[in-house]
Amino acid sequence: MRYTILVIEDDKPQLMALTGFLKNQGFEVLETSLSLEGIKMIREYAVDLVLTDYKMPDKSGLDVLLEIKQINPEIMVIIMTAFGTEEIAVQAMKEGAFDYIIKPITDLDKLEITIKKALERKQLLSENRELRLQLEERYRFKDIISGSREMEEF
Repeated sequence: MRYTILVIEDDKPQLMALTGFLKNQGFEVLETSLSLEGIKMIREYAVDLVLTDYKMPDKSGLDVLLEIKQINPEIMVIIMTAFGTEEIAVQAMKEGAFDYIIKPITDLDKLEITIKKALERKQLLSENRELRLQLEERYRFKDIISGSREMEEF
């Protein structure tokens, strides 16, 4: 399966470095330097993971995270920040971020591991949801044959 990653980063050199690295890893990559454009892309494309900067000119990474989770809670989000405080990390994780990474990103192995873990989690969540739907379909009450009025009303 080929995953699609959206990178939202207003620092052009960092954006180019990240997209180049991700493409070399075999990912489909979408990129933008504006949060609002990134949110639009999430509505238009099947995105699996978002790497978003925390401090952006038009919306914060936290605002982006909240909107993404409203659009599709299964999209994994990793917040990138040069302002790596524990408070930001805790807040992002409470709101549904998979993880956060301190910028500048110099350890590409760590980034790759974090992305792979996020995508594994996404895959597990998707499989879990699918299995639940299959179970619900298979064991619906409407398929039960009953001679009892009480059972039929249920």
